[in-house]
Amino acid sequence: MYDLTIIGAGVSNVFLAYTIQRKNPDVSVIVIDKGKPVVERLCGFMYL
Repeated sequence: MYDLTIIGAGVSNVFLAYTIQRKNPDVSVIVIDKGKPVVERLCGFMYL
């Protein structure tokens, strides 16, 4: 069981999970996503 489940591993949600964990290390967080693994994703700035 997790204290918080985040659906979608977009940039905003990954940062949300990171921020929550930093400010509340005792809270367990899971990020669930159906798409590509996070390391294979490209952000908009990659196209500049």
